[in-house]
Amino acid sequence: MSPMLRKQVLIAFGLLVLTFVTRGSHIGSGAMLPDATLAAMLLGGLLLRRGTWFAAFMSACVAIDAYAVGIAGVSSYCLTPAYWALIPTYGVMWMGGVWLAKRTSAFDPAPFAIVSLVTTSIAFVISTHSFYLFSGRFPEASVWQVLQHGWEYFPAYLGYTMMYLGAAWAIERAAMTIAATRATRNA
Repeated sequence: MSPMLRKQVLIAFGLLVLTFVTRGSHIGSGAMLPDATLAAMLLGGLLLRRGTWFAAFMSACVAIDAYAVGIAGVSSYCLTPAYWALIPTYGVMWMGGVWLAKRTSAFDPAPFAIVSLVTTSIAFVISTHSFYLFSGRFPEASVWQVLQHGWEYFPAYLGYTMMYLGAAWAIERAAMTIAATRATRNA
């Protein structure tokens, strides 16, 4: 295995473990950390880029959800035709990461923060309003009524994703500082 592929596999493994242990109440109790899937998708696009990795992440999410509903006894309330909207929801995050990866410094504070905020907001609109429109759970609601629902979840949706992305940004900055310090000492 090439060093580059080894690095990608380690990154993917770490992000998938984070997704696995935080994806709702699938594994443990309500004392778990908030869902890190959106952050993992943006970081996956940033650090892994390739569409095959995105397909692997999507497959992992579906497998986690199938386990949760089929074996762990988690409610299947959200498994409706609207579940398909997770593809563009997570795709927006992944593509935001890919866009950042094409920059000279992907972790520059302003672009990283703006892309994180914008993609998470778009992901929220796609996932939340797709559920209200296509789940079949709200057959009498008009499109206007649907667009008014779900906004009470936005602060947590955005906040938890920003928490994980902020932590990733801080870790990357700390690693860059340590690397620069080592390079200066060895020069």
